[in-house]
Amino acid sequence: MIDVLLVLLLLAAGAFGWHLGGTFSLLGVGVFLVGGIIAAAVAVAIGSPFPAFVFLLGGLIGIVPIALRATRIHESVRHHLPERLALPDRVVGVAVNLGLALVFAWYIAAIASVVPGETKGLQAVRAAALMNAMVERVPPQGTLGALVLRSGFLPAINGPIVIAEEPLDAFARAPAVVAARASVVQVRGIACDQLVTGTGWVVGPGLLMTNAHVVAGEAQTAIAGGPSLQGAYATVTAFDPVNDLAILSIDRQLPPALALAPIAPHGTPAAVIGFPFGKEQRVIPARIDRVADFEAEPITGGPSRPARVLAFRGDVEPGNSGGPVVDLQGRVLGIVVAKGLGQRVDAGYGVSASDLGPIIAEGSNRRAVSTGDCIDHDA
Repeated sequence: MIDVLLVLLLLAAGAFGWHLGGTFSLLGVGVFLVGGIIAAAVAVAIGSPFPAFVFLLGGLIGIVPIALRATRIHESVRHHLPERLALPDRVVGVAVNLGLALVFAWYIAAIASVVPGETKGLQAVRAAALMNAMVERVPPQGTLGALVLRSGFLPAINGPIVIAEEPLDAFARAPAVVAARASVVQVRGIACDQLVTGTGWVVGPGLLMTNAHVVAGEAQTAIAGGPSLQGAYATVTAFDPVNDLAILSIDRQLPPALALAPIAPHGTPAAVIGFPFGKEQRVIPARIDRVADFEAEPITGGPSRPARVLAFRGDVEPGNSGGPVVDLQGRVLGIVVAKGLGQRVDAGYGVSASDLGPIIAEGSNRRAVSTGDCIDHDA
């Protein structure tokens, strides 16, 4: 049914373009783009979170005067157009309007391919052969698709939507990634009468980083990661419940600290090192999506606050919390905080390495701080 509707849409667009002609169609597109660009520029200047929606609105407002005078403008164009250009003008009109119809159809197909849910409408679009062919030709995970789908039309669903391409298994086997594993340890503690496990990594001499929710409410936090660290206890010296970060100090010789990397562009190959489900260390291939602004609720409760979230594609599980997301040079791109829910791909969220400096500096004073109340992980 969707394929039939798409064919009818294309036929209607072609007929409409034949009637309007290329000159009139291009005039309308040009005015739409100018109006949209001006509106989007104003939206960006005032900090609007939806510049693409404002672009669409500005473009539609821009073509209202043309729409109101469409008949008069169309007759004027036809009157001044030389006879020899009449047929080429109609052909261009067909091409322009078919192109616009295809872009609209691709956008609908792309949304259906990345938005979670199994409604009848989404299922129908996903099952349509022509829609699938367009998405395969211009995948929403590619550079063009990422630009369009991240532009403000799609709402955040349990976190920023992740549309990065599927990571390759080879990412997890990169030599620098394998070497970085030595600087990643397991973090264990008892909170709310439960064993809580997570992951930590070396950020400096005698200093480890993990998530605040991994150590919240713990009287003692133990480290495991080789004979020299097995059963060693650490002290929490920085605790950030909003960004879900914590720094641990330990009086033991640690492996080399992992270097921090600058903000990575969309699609950067990566790997997540951690201890999923509290078991043995594993390396999981990943790919960076983006750093996005998002309202995050502190782990201790209370109103949501603005935060910067690192979104990436990768299959993280409980126990990966606090683990590093590293690039193929073994540098830390960010720290894992949560598993993405409601996504059509395996997704995770964390904090970008570029935002870790303040808490590392705070934890370097090595003074013990409170970790608040424990968090009931069964709640």
